[in-house]
Amino acid sequence: MSNLNRNDIQEAIPPGPYCYFGSRNPADKSYKPCPYWKWVSKRKARCAYLDIEDDVEDEHGYEPLALWDQLKECGINDGDELYE
Repeated sequence: MSNLNRNDIQEAIPPGPYCYFGSRNPADKSYKPCPYWKWVSKRKARCAYLDIEDDVEDEHGYEPLALWDQLKECGINDGDELYE
C-alpha cells in the first residue's frame, strides 16, 4: 500500500470516526476493517498508515491511544472535512 497516491489512500480509509466500514455488529456481514488497521495483541492495535501502535511512550510514560477500539487517529474521511 505504500505506493498509493493520496486519492487511493482516501478511498481505502473508511468514512466516519472509526477504522472500519459497515457495522461492528458480528451478525452484520458489512463489517470490514480499514486496510491499514490490525491487531498486534489483545487490546493493542496498529495503524500502518500513521506507523503507530496503541502504547506510545512519551516523556511521562505510556499514553495509550484509542486504536484498539478502532477510533480513528488519522483524521482522513472523518467528516471534519465538511467544516474546513
